[in-house]
Amino acid sequence: IVNGQFITDNNVDINVDASSSFIIESGLVAKNNSVLVISGTMTINADVLVENNATFNVGTNGLLAVYGDVGFGSKGELTVDGLMTIGGDLTGAATLDGSGTVTVGGTIAPSITDSNSVLPIELTYFKAYQTNNKVSFKWETASELNNDFFTIERSEDGVNFSGIETIGGAGNSLSSIVYSANDENPINGINYYRLKQTDYNGDYSYSELQAVEISRFSTKEINELVIYPNPIVSSNHLLSIDIKGEYHNESARIKIFGMNGQEIIEYEVPLDGNFNKTAIYISILTTGNYIVMVLTSSNSFKNKLVVL
Repeated sequence: IVNGQFITDNNVDINVDASSSFIIESGLVAKNNSVLVISGTMTINADVLVENNATFNVGTNGLLAVYGDVGFGSKGELTVDGLMTIGGDLTGAATLDGSGTVTVGGTIAPSITDSNSVLPIELTYFKAYQTNNKVSFKWETASELNNDFFTIERSEDGVNFSGIETIGGAGNSLSSIVYSANDENPINGINYYRLKQTDYNGDYSYSELQAVEISRFSTKEINELVIYPNPIVSSNHLLSIDIKGEYHNESARIKIFGMNGQEIIEYEVPLDGNFNKTAIYISILTTGNYIVMVLTSSNSFKNKLVVL
């Protein structure tokens, strides 16, 4: 136990081995190529300054607890393979390395570089679920350190993802936070989602995948929609579509989907009166089975199409 301030200087090495505890009451200054290796427990009840090529190494089973601020001067280094807790702020310009965990009760300066994700976002869960014709998301963090923002990413095949919404993070938090968001326009079929979390320094990580299947359209068979010829040969590029009903200066969206739910063709056509006849080009369709959907202001219809 050191009741005053402890200073390491000029290549002095301090080793706290696995069976030892080292307590400093009035702060620590590590400078000028000094090295502190902590395999046991080191407690500092005030501030810490690391500068001029001084290094901290917290071993796999080591614990470094600082109840004040930690400031890095020029070329200070910190490698954490065990656990480090900081009650105050983490400031200065330095690179954190190692496979352990650093928790910070105060703020983290943007100039701090986290090279190996030792400043974690503790994600409790990430859930995606269908509500009507949209997908809702909910996730919770147990704590956040250096957290800039979240990105919800979506994929049709579970491999190629793109961002659909960005939500700001809390920065630094030691309490749980619940977030929510929605995908108002999911694709028809299976949607794959993941949550990307990005730190202030650009580091990022992903959640596990969530899959949600959407059946947006009514499946009722109708007499009001007729498609022909059906089956149709691939060389016949025009598909005729008859839509019956009472329509006045409206429009309909005609969509053709593959059996995997991927939208391939979309047209918009006018509707007026009780019988509407139109034709659309389907030259891009290859041999196989498809779903033809017609969406009006009041109904949605679908029929199966076979291309030979």
